[in-house]
Amino acid sequence: MPVSESQKQLERNHSLLHKERGFRQWMPESRVSVKPKKAYTFQEASPQIIKQMRKDASLLRKQDLWITLAQLGTALGILVTLWYAVPPLLRWFFPPL
Repeated sequence: MPVSESQKQLERNHSLLHKERGFRQWMPESRVSVKPKKAYTFQEASPQIIKQMRKDASLLRKQDLWITLAQLGTALGILVTLWYAVPPLLRWFFPPL
């Protein structure tokens, strides 16, 4: 079967493509692949911002304290309810024989 001119051209292009790919794999993609990190610069906050941050922190501390107290009160209430309500309910539902 005779090989057509277009098939020869295709094979040539294919071999060239393989050569080019091999060359491209050997070459580095770019000189700098990793961007250099920026240096950290410390900036002093203004006195107003520091004052506001302290105020917010104290408010959050108070809020956390109230939440903790509410949780402790709820837990204590549940324990007291169970301690005093369950035995009479058990005697009422299951009277002694």
